[in-house]
Amino acid sequence: MESESPPMYRYMPRSYSDSGDSSGAFSDCNSDRSGEFPPSPLSGAAASASLHRILLSCAAVDSSDEVIDSLVAELSSPNTDLESLRRAATELRLLAKHNPDNRIRIARAGAVRPLISLLSHQDPILQENGVTALLNLSLCDENKAPIAEAGAIRPLVRALKSGPTAAARENAACALLRLSQLDGLATAIGRAGAIPLLVNLVETGGPRGKKDAATTLYYVMGQERINCKQFNTVRYGLCLN
Repeated sequence: MESESPPMYRYMPRSYSDSGDSSGAFSDCNSDRSGEFPPSPLSGAAASASLHRILLSCAAVDSSDEVIDSLVAELSSPNTDLESLRRAATELRLLAKHNPDNRIRIARAGAVRPLISLLSHQDPILQENGVTALLNLSLCDENKAPIAEAGAIRPLVRALKSGPTAAARENAACALLRLSQLDGLATAIGRAGAIPLLVNLVETGGPRGKKDAATTLYYVMGQERINCKQFNTVRYGLCLN
């Protein structure tokens, strides 16, 4: 069950956008911000087949359990080569982005743990796809607890700190935001060291990254009962009642 907004803090709405974003101070964090079509080293028929599958992934339709199981198996196998890992992670990310039912299918197929493992992979493309796929899965409330129970919080906090791209870091903040709305997880996120990293993202991130980070701080600091002066968050609209 999702928790209500922490009552001991008040939020003073202000825009974190530096590009005319007027959508409000709280983030809805409802989609990833990574590129739909990453570059592929494949050519000829292999490239065409890969592009066809990615286009299907983008088409907001249900994907069969067989397709999802195959992608999860590729992601989980120690024998899968790097390019196949990238393709499988990309397809799972897009399938989860565009279809709510696919989010449940992918999590139930066992994708969560291999996606978490991508966050510590040396390949930056896999890291970003892993973070972003977890974000997309976390958009389904049913998946939040399984994602946390699989050990995603600390890897997501590490991605927030040192993700290979701005998109990876901002998508990590968004995933943490979604998880923080579940009872007890805001405390776990705060104790994993997320607060100073979120403050940094509020200061340095893009418009949506700032908004995601500020909203996550609202949940996390409320649960942890942290005085906002400790992390200098008064100027970002977070303060004690």
